Amino acid sequence: MISVDSIKVADSLRFVTPKGKVVYGGGGIIPDVFVSKDTSIENETLEYISRSGFMGYFIFEYLEENRAQFDGMTSEDFKNNYNVSNELAQEFITYSRFNDAEINIEDYADQLNKIIKASIGQQLFGSNVFESILNEGDPMIVKVLSIENLIVSETED
Repeated sequence: MISVDSIKVADSLRFVTPKGKVVYGGGGIIPDVFVSKDTSIENETLEYISRSGFMGYFIFEYLEENRAQFDGMTSEDFKNNYNVSNELAQEFITYSRFNDAEINIEDYADQLNKIIKASIGQQLFGSNVFESILNEGDPMIVKVLSIENLIVSETED
């Protein structure tokens, strides 16, 4: 869903909970907080790449030649200090043949770099590092954490 306006509800099914939240009946779940989703073909393609294993093959080959670069690095050092080079990102684009495709992932360079970094982290340190890196700055997670922090601060007052 791109817009909160795309959610249709019947006002007659409106209900206010004892704590003041507005919810709607009708057999489904309507979010009380809306976060839009980027549904562009480039973003959907990058989401697929990050979850399909395709990136994993590329990173496996990359690490076969460059594993020494990561010797002695902890997962925290990696998450906080490692940056994907433009050359590595370009190698992946060439490897994947996106440079010949009709989609433009160059507008998503930051996201592509995050996926590459997360995939390297997964192969070096495990899936927790992968998810941690991949979900940094995710709009849905950021919103959930901000609501959670608001609730915690309200209960502390």
